[in-house]
Amino acid sequence: MLHKNIILDKISDYDFFRDTNLLIQYYDDLLGYDVRDVRNIGHPIYEKYQELCRLTSNPKVYQREKLYSHFSFLESLKRVKLHSEADFLFYKDRLAKNKYDTTYYGNKFEAFIYFTLLEKDILFRKTESPDFTIMSNENEIYIECGSTMYDHLKAVKKANPFVKIRKGLNKKSNKSYVNGRTLLFYDITNIKFYQPTIKIEDLHYLVKKSCPDVSKDYYGSVVFFNFCFDLSLDTYAWQINSIRHKNCAQEIIEFMQTNGFPDFTTENRLFPIVA
Repeated sequence: MLHKNIILDKISDYDFFRDTNLLIQYYDDLLGYDVRDVRNIGHPIYEKYQELCRLTSNPKVYQREKLYSHFSFLESLKRVKLHSEADFLFYKDRLAKNKYDTTYYGNKFEAFIYFTLLEKDILFRKTESPDFTIMSNENEIYIECGSTMYDHLKAVKKANPFVKIRKGLNKKSNKSYVNGRTLLFYDITNIKFYQPTIKIEDLHYLVKKSCPDVSKDYYGSVVFFNFCFDLSLDTYAWQINSIRHKNCAQEIIEFMQTNGFPDFTTENRLFPIVA
C-alpha cells in the first residue's frame, strides 16, 4: 500500500500512537529489538525511533522518516526473511545486533535492493564483494551497493556534498570486481536531503572525476538512489539516476532496460515505495 502524504500542522495523537505502537511491535516481532530500551542508546535503530518521536510538529519530515527509516526498512527485511532465512539472519546480525556498526546505513540500503530484486522477480543470489550476482540472459552480472551520508548534523554546514559523494565513489572504485559487468547502486538520500540543489549534471561530473582515465575498468553503470517526496505520485518514492560508462557490458544495458531502471538518463526515474 502506498502511503499518501497529508499536509498537516501536526501529527495527531491518534496517528502518532498508532504508528509508534505498530513500530514497537514490528521491531520486536521481526528483529527481537526493543526500540524503547535505553540500553540501545547509540544504536541507529533506537536513535531513529527517538528522532521520529520528536518530529510530530513537522509532519512532512515525520512522514519521510516513518517510511524511509522504519516501515520500508522493516518491509524489506520481512520480504528477505520470507525468501531466505539465512540471508535474513545475515542482515539481522549486521543491522540489529551490532550497536557500533558504521556500515549500518549501507547494509540497510542493501536490504532494500534485495527487496527490490525480489519484487521485480529477478533471478539472483546474495554474495559478498560484490553484493549480488544476477543471472541475465544466461550470463552473470553483478551489483555492488554503497551509500554516502553526513556523520552528524553539524557536519552538514561544513562539508562539501560533492567531496562527500566523490570520496565514497573513489572508495568503491578500488575494488577487484570493478568492471563493465558490475553495477554500482549508490544511495545519496542523506546528502540530497540536506543539499537538494544537487543536479543530475553534478552526478555525471562526480562519476567522471572518480574515473578520470576512461581507458581503465570501471563500473558498467553507476545508479544513484534518492528517497524523496514526489508530487505527481503524491507519495514518497525512490528517485533514480543512472550514468553509464563506455565499458558497460551489453548484459548490463539489457538488464537495466528490461527491469525498469534508467539506463543512461538526464531525467529522473521514480520507483514508488511499498510499505
